[in-house]
Amino acid sequence: MTSPTNPTRSNPDAPATPASGLPPRSHQDVTIRDTYELMCEVSGHFIKRDLDERRWKIVKRLAISFIVLLGLVMWVSLYAPMLGWTAEPTGKALGVVPIQGQIGGRGTANAEQVVPAIERACKSRATQAVVLRISSPGGSPTDAERIVGALEACRPSGPDAKAKPVIAVIEGVGASAGYLIAVHADETIASPFALVGSIGAVMRSVDAEEAAEKFGVRERVFASGPLKAGNSPLSSNTPAQDAMAQSLVDRMAELFIAQVKERRGDKLKPDPEMFTGRVWLGQDALGLGLIDGLSTFEALKQDRFEDLPVHEFRPTETLQERLGLSSLVHELGAGIASGLTRTEVQ
Repeated sequence: MTSPTNPTRSNPDAPATPASGLPPRSHQDVTIRDTYELMCEVSGHFIKRDLDERRWKIVKRLAISFIVLLGLVMWVSLYAPMLGWTAEPTGKALGVVPIQGQIGGRGTANAEQVVPAIERACKSRATQAVVLRISSPGGSPTDAERIVGALEACRPSGPDAKAKPVIAVIEGVGASAGYLIAVHADETIASPFALVGSIGAVMRSVDAEEAAEKFGVRERVFASGPLKAGNSPLSSNTPAQDAMAQSLVDRMAELFIAQVKERRGDKLKPDPEMFTGRVWLGQDALGLGLIDGLSTFEALKQDRFEDLPVHEFRPTETLQERLGLSSLVHELGAGIASGLTRTEVQ
């Protein structure tokens, strides 16, 4: 019996074929494959390094952008308000302008800083009323007049113009030039324990002539007239110079008193001490007609503006002022010199 023919073994001399059916790998095939794998590995390394470099560049750019953004935010939050760049209220609001400290001088209650704040508050469409939070013992009458003039921005003229009420709230003390500002508001309110009044004027100077002579210091003055020089700390005034200084003080007091009478009108009650320069507690000032009511800012807000958020229009400040610092040279030098002779409404 003849067995069937096996086609795979038809040629006994042919080399054996692997069970997978693939021809055996030669040495050249192995070399090519290893080279290919090495090239893939090297390419992968370069690709990974390129991706890492790109990723690091992105991280660096993000970090730099974050630092720049942080610096911008700090600048806006710290430095921009010092220049008067403040965001306006987005909706209806109660505008508040703080007037704290001596009127004029190097504080924040000088006209250069308060006037722009009042104008922004009065011109803002969102502001429904303007509150002056006053805590000042007085100061420069010229600065006070400029601040009073800025209040006219809340009282525009014209048939379609709408005035905004201006309310002065005296906190702590509203005396002298501080009261001069408050009395020009549409309504003047004070805390029951606030000091109100000090209507009048004062001029102070230091006479250190005898002390200077003990140190051998004498002042030589060359003036074009007998009233040109005066109130020098190193020499005494002549009777004519004293009379002139007193007349200036009296005239400033007259102007101050006239404004108080004009603004308060029939509300003022006759009192022999009204214009002597004394101050009264808020409770007594109300009885004399110097103010219209007793309240604190918080109580006023709760009673009459409960639905309005507060937007503070702060005076501009320098970085030195915001940090509570002052120039040592100025305070010990020019500050002392300017304080030797100064004029206040008081």
